[in-house]
Amino acid sequence: MALTFLFGFGNVWALALRLGVFSWVAPLVAPAVDLSILGLLLAIRRLVIQGADS
Repeated sequence: MALTFLFGFGNVWALALRLGVFSWVAPLVAPAVDLSILGLLLAIRRLVIQGADS
């Protein structure tokens, strides 16, 4: 799991730099992306457990 986080962190950091994000902001963007994906996955799981219809 840690390796997946580091891989995603590095990719998002490189992408942010390539898109022109300031170099001091790029490391802050990467964890935000990872945490938003984690939140999305947890929310979907909770909805499935509660029996939400699509």
